[in-house]
Amino acid sequence: MPHGHRNTATTGQIGALWARRKWLALSVFVVVFAAMAALVATLPSLYRATATVLVNPYQAQASLIKRDGPQSLNARVQMISQQILSRRRLQRLIERFNLYARLRRGGSMAAAVARMRKDIRFVPEQTGGRYGRSSTVAFTLSYQGWRPRVAAQVTNALAMYYLRANTSIVHTEALATTEALRAQLQPVVRKLDAQQARIDAFKTRHNGELPDQEKVDLSTLNRLNEELQTDRGTQMSAIGIRQRILSEMSREGASLGQLERRLTRLRTQYTGSYPDVVRLQAKIAALRAERSTHPVSGGLHRRLARIDGEITGLRAQDVRLRAAIGRYQRQLDRVPIVGQQLQALTRGYAETRDVYANLLRQFEAAHALSTTESGSSGLFQILDGARAPAAPFAPARVRLLFMGLVLALAVAACAVFAREQFDTSFHTVDELRTFARVPVLAQIPRVMSPGDNWRRYVRGCMLTGVTAMALVTAVALGYRLGHGNQQLVWMIAKHEHKSTA
Repeated sequence: MPHGHRNTATTGQIGALWARRKWLALSVFVVVFAAMAALVATLPSLYRATATVLVNPYQAQASLIKRDGPQSLNARVQMISQQILSRRRLQRLIERFNLYARLRRGGSMAAAVARMRKDIRFVPEQTGGRYGRSSTVAFTLSYQGWRPRVAAQVTNALAMYYLRANTSIVHTEALATTEALRAQLQPVVRKLDAQQARIDAFKTRHNGELPDQEKVDLSTLNRLNEELQTDRGTQMSAIGIRQRILSEMSREGASLGQLERRLTRLRTQYTGSYPDVVRLQAKIAALRAERSTHPVSGGLHRRLARIDGEITGLRAQDVRLRAAIGRYQRQLDRVPIVGQQLQALTRGYAETRDVYANLLRQFEAAHALSTTESGSSGLFQILDGARAPAAPFAPARVRLLFMGLVLALAVAACAVFAREQFDTSFHTVDELRTFARVPVLAQIPRVMSPGDNWRRYVRGCMLTGVTAMALVTAVALGYRLGHGNQQLVWMIAKHEHKSTA
């Protein structure tokens, strides 16, 4: 048979099948779809409220958990999540917001806690870190419940638990860290004091030989050299004055001696009354009188004694200056050696001081965290608080209705197929020809009598009644099955979550 003839025959068979079984198909479809529609319409609505919590990495770097980096941060988030999901905390929330009343009616608080753990969702948002490590930068926290406002309140309470739990952890860690750092600071302080004492003693022992005193020593040495040159110049001047005094004294002594020697020669030749003798005696007496009364002649000995004293003082000053210059020169020669020794001492002191400063900074930060009443480290920040959802999260009624439509069509098709399997009558000439080998000569149309019409009417009424009863029963069963069936909604929500994931 050509392909076009086969398509025409198939279409004709389907049309004939629809003409015979349309009421059965429509009845089954309406009953099944009505049951599904009643079930979907009466299922309780499950609402999900979501809050976004930001994990501040900059505050993490400033807090105590920076020692272990992103892994410690992730561990902190997971630890707080486990604390929040503990039975004690969840039981408080259940009692506070009166959750899972049906489960608790039988005294099964454990079942309510288990159900709440399933209704809480924690979804971290991570970013890649160094060396392939991932770090949590934010996470969404959600809770699903039957009352939208309560769902938002529970979600916000869970988000606040993160902040409070982190505050408690930071406070506890800060106290422990404060005590540990206090114990570490004590030996460091003792070591730092001992090193400072050794440096002070070394500086006292080598006073004047320290590198920072080199400029002062050089300045003092230059000043001493200048004083030494000045002292030498003063000595030369004093020696010159002494020589002039001695020369003057020599001249005066030479003239008087000549006159006395001449007087002695005249006395050997003449008497004392000789005019030349008398005149020479008078001259010598006058010269002696002049020397005793003249200030210059009389003060030469005193000037000479004073100049000799000044020269003696200048020479003693020269000795002192030379000794001081030698001492400062020796100090300057020892500056490099003393500087190396002092550098070795100060290097160890600087290292200890850096360790002390680092420990002190950590101690002050830990102490500040342990004494702050609010205790908030700023690690967690609620970015978006939960709000009462306007639309339910589950069940997806449009999707369920579409599935009910497909199911109703499938059940109607199965009913028609089953009815056709149990029907042994022939409906077309082709069916008869296929079944019997006797040739078919003619086709007589069916003639309906009044009795046939009555019986057909009665069967239609009965079918309508049965269909109506089935419809009412299906709607009642759907309502009974769907009304308040929270377990079914949880199962549907779980299945939808897996399919979307």
